[in-house]
Amino acid sequence: ANLSQATLVGGYFSGSSFTGANMTGANISGAEMAGARGLTQAQLNTACGDAETTLPRGLRVATCR
Repeated sequence: ANLSQATLVGGYFSGSSFTGANMTGANISGAEMAGARGLTQAQLNTACGDAETTLPRGLRVATCR
């Protein structure tokens, strides 16, 4: 999926598959993604979020400016 520049603020994505998704510039602030499948650090390196964003263990995202 092409989620480039998408605004996913506050979304609930537990169980959603992000395998192969382009997340360049996506804003995932406040999103519930702890149960997301196929989400990688490489994808998150191109996105941004905030302190309320929940991610699978071991993954992190930069804060949006």
